[in-house]
Amino acid sequence: MSSRKLFKCDWLAVILGLAVVMTLAIGATAWGQPGTGRCCYPAPGQFRFPTDAIIQAQIGPTPVQLRLMGPTMVRTHPPNPIIETEMLALELSGMSPMGGGVGLHLTPGTTSTGQTSGPNSFFDVFTELSFEQAPWLGGQPDDVYTGMPGNQYMPVRVTNGDLQCIPPQPGATWRTPPPPYQVPLTSRRLNAQIGVLTLVVHTVVPTAHFKTWAVTQQDQVIPQTVIVRDQFGGSNLVLDRIEYLSNPTQKDTFRVADTTEHLTWYRAFGPPVNLEVGIENQFQQTKLVIDSVHYFLTPTQKFPHNPPKLLDHYKAYRVRNPQPFTRPTVLFDQFDQISGGPENVDIFIPRYFLTPAQKQRPGQPTPEPVYDTLTHYVAYEFIPKRTATFTRDIQDQFGVHIIRVDSSVFVLVPTCKVGFTPAEEPCCFTGPNGNLMCALVPAGTCESAYGGTVVPACLGDGNGNGVDDACDGPPTTGPNHFKTWTVIQQDQILPRTVIVQDQLMQDNLVLDTIKYLSNPTRKTVFTPNGPVTYPVLDTNDHLSWYRAIGRDTLLGIEYQNQFGHDTVNIDRLRYLLVPTRKFPHDPPVRLDHYKAYRIRGAKTLRQPLELEDQFDRMGPPPILPERIDSLKERFFLTPAQKQIPGQQPDPLYDTITHYVAYQIYPTRRIPHIRDLEDQFGVHIVQIDSAELLLVPTRKLKVIFPPPPEEACCYIDPAGVQVCDSVPVGTCQSVYGGSTVPACLGDGNGNGNDDACEPQQPDTGSNHYKTWRVFQQDQVVFRTVFAKDQFQKFKKDSTVRLDTIQYLSNPTRKIVFDATGADTFNVVDTTDHLSWYRATGYNLLKGLHIIFRNQFHTDTNRVDRVRYFLVPTRKFPHQPPDRLDHYKAYRIKKPRTLRKQFELQDQFDLMIPANPIERIDSLVERYFLTPTQKQIPGQLPEPTYDTVTHYVAYQIYPPRRIPHIRDTEDQFGIHILQVDSSELLLVPTTKLFVARKLKGDLNGTLDLTPADVVLMLNCVFLTMGDCDVSFSDVNCSGDLSPADVVLQLRAVFLDEDYPC
Repeated sequence: MSSRKLFKCDWLAVILGLAVVMTLAIGATAWGQPGTGRCCYPAPGQFRFPTDAIIQAQIGPTPVQLRLMGPTMVRTHPPNPIIETEMLALELSGMSPMGGGVGLHLTPGTTSTGQTSGPNSFFDVFTELSFEQAPWLGGQPDDVYTGMPGNQYMPVRVTNGDLQCIPPQPGATWRTPPPPYQVPLTSRRLNAQIGVLTLVVHTVVPTAHFKTWAVTQQDQVIPQTVIVRDQFGGSNLVLDRIEYLSNPTQKDTFRVADTTEHLTWYRAFGPPVNLEVGIENQFQQTKLVIDSVHYFLTPTQKFPHNPPKLLDHYKAYRVRNPQPFTRPTVLFDQFDQISGGPENVDIFIPRYFLTPAQKQRPGQPTPEPVYDTLTHYVAYEFIPKRTATFTRDIQDQFGVHIIRVDSSVFVLVPTCKVGFTPAEEPCCFTGPNGNLMCALVPAGTCESAYGGTVVPACLGDGNGNGVDDACDGPPTTGPNHFKTWTVIQQDQILPRTVIVQDQLMQDNLVLDTIKYLSNPTRKTVFTPNGPVTYPVLDTNDHLSWYRAIGRDTLLGIEYQNQFGHDTVNIDRLRYLLVPTRKFPHDPPVRLDHYKAYRIRGAKTLRQPLELEDQFDRMGPPPILPERIDSLKERFFLTPAQKQIPGQQPDPLYDTITHYVAYQIYPTRRIPHIRDLEDQFGVHIVQIDSAELLLVPTRKLKVIFPPPPEEACCYIDPAGVQVCDSVPVGTCQSVYGGSTVPACLGDGNGNGNDDACEPQQPDTGSNHYKTWRVFQQDQVVFRTVFAKDQFQKFKKDSTVRLDTIQYLSNPTRKIVFDATGADTFNVVDTTDHLSWYRATGYNLLKGLHIIFRNQFHTDTNRVDRVRYFLVPTRKFPHQPPDRLDHYKAYRIKKPRTLRKQFELQDQFDLMIPANPIERIDSLVERYFLTPTQKQIPGQLPEPTYDTVTHYVAYQIYPPRRIPHIRDTEDQFGIHILQVDSSELLLVPTTKLFVARKLKGDLNGTLDLTPADVVLMLNCVFLTMGDCDVSFSDVNCSGDLSPADVVLQLRAVFLDEDYPC
């Protein structure tokens, strides 16, 4: 007899492993290893594994069947005469056919006693079903338990005639007795019986095999940092590239358990380990030595399959001692079905050991669940490999990706881990010469054989005190000095936009390139009273200098540091310093970000000193400190709080300590490669030469010089409202005007500066003048759902964006005709649109669209998406408000119009001598439809105006005004090189969409030779579909041989019909 936790129902207790097979040897608990014909024996402890339950009940007159899935947790104890196993948690969920979700969980506040004696025994534990929408309560939530009203709980009896192991083996199934078996179901809220439970089938989900393919990635992955914990410890992993994709596979006689389960392998860099792991699977029983995490596997949806439901994340540790072996095996997965059938392999090499892992993204309140802590995998490389190329769309927690598969590489085999021991351990101990040293020693011998202390890793003597930093005591408090080295970056940085606030101002900064790396340094200053040494206080503190573009400013700073007291002027932010891990050191703790402002009129100091940091010790022998004889002020550094858009701000630890960065002379070169890791990813950098010294500094005062002028809207002596810069403080007192943020110019052509106009109500649609641009920065490839009126299904709305090709400004348009000039003013000066080149759904053979605008009414055919237009902020304007996205479809047979008109937009005003562009002709190029955009994983964005469409006309002659512009849209801040005007967007009404074209007699949405045959039948044999509205192509009102001639010319010479 033993005491155990209470559970909601007795049958689930047995399912969770409360039954014991009498033939099990007392002394070990076991988990079934598929394919071995035996159990493997994990040490007693807590285990989670995925389960699947089918429950049938009669609720009132309605029969109900539920399918529930989720993890189950049990704990096994060291064996006594009876092996104790208790259920700790039950987390099954699914959907109810009566509406809403339903979950199965443990009943709180109940107690059970008893013992298990064999596979057919049961145990009185209790569960409840929680319904989100209970029909018997009018759709309100309710809990239902097995038993009679008044909390009289009754067990559900289940049996398993094939239980082999405890915890139960994959595929183990429990069932209730055959009919007429019933258990009452009672509503907890009604305290009344509402039905009976008639059937329960509970199964441990079978494990899967996976075949893994090498991937050539098509789109770019933004590096992601995740917090990952497995049984060997926790670490922050930086994921930057997809290298493999795993499909569920049939292996010999093992069938595919779930076709939706796929895994994406992200390259990852984790802390080193050195472990010997005992494993057992279908291939071998052996010990593997693993050393470091190389990949992180994430559950993935591979289209068109559904997402996986109970699939875990895994950390892939490299195997250091791979031993090949031969075993003929047949593999057959989803790619083999289209590339030659089953794949026969015979040589296997263990490459990676996979452990189930718990993932948490920074900023998430809780980690994601682990469903199966028992199943591990070994990734075996196999020979020979199959070469095959496929392109697939996949989606994981980090977004939608387009990948190309090249060749098969691994098979993942379910594996039982039967124990592990450290192979070596880093140890701090006293060496033969009496000095404290750090070295790797055999596991378990550091204390017993060497009398030492185990440490996480040996780091080397970074602070120059003669002792490995890992063996030092806790660091002294206070700020470090930093020696700063120029960097030639080896890998590519994706531009990042961050919000940074310091004591002076807040900026939106775009970070692109790492220019410097700062190491903590030992500094010795030579003074008349002798040398003064400042030791390294924390060897883990490192800073990466990201080049940043900030606002111009002019401030005076009074400061004091070890070199004296000074007042300097700073004018512009040049760098953002980011806390950085430099391998093999640990990440820094409580190290701030800093903004580096350029110092104007820098002074030079004559000050002899010596510097010695971690790189100086890499120089050629003899290793000597770097001797400096002079310094020059370059940057003033302020502690700053950084925030990535959409996330919480990073903490700020020390608002008192500032730094002055001094350029040092002479410099020292020690070229070499280093691996770094910061919040934006892992970077490989080429170190070149020492250049700066960061000295802790106290800021005494900030001197804010008044800005010399302010923008003012006022009435000039001639009675005309103008916007101009006036001396600060005089706009209202002297000019009787109002200050504005900036003068904008007369963008809408009404004679007043836009900054001086009151906010106008929305009175119509803008026209847009569109300029060819060349992007200066790098665009991250994006996949979005963009649904317009031409798509029926979401799958048809996927578009992929890469480069910005055009920028549209609101424009004033004056059209000249026989009746005079017709002027269309700018409605909203903040409306701008970026044109992203796009690939996506094509409209089969095209659509005929009838449209009308100020120029003409026309019918034309559109066929494919060429661009996706995104609402954009163009500095210094405010962001647009209630501006839609648009898809630009190519017009297949564009027409040319002779129209004379003038355009004037914000760029034209940059040429005061000629602020108007004169146009004499246009050519139809694109038809623009309002579109609802959705980023995968987010809610769709709103659409504001589904009526207004646009036709984009190419304009002649174009105008060139080359210059640089900064823009910002939902994908970030971009630097654009504007070149020439090219398009005019004209508001357009769509009148009709024809899915059958004139002359398209067979309804294929295109003109083909088959239409010629049908036309001949109509004209000469009077047979077939002869609808005159489509077959009368010369518009004579009847069918004649002339229609056949025109049909032939349209099909074979691509000529237009005359009407």
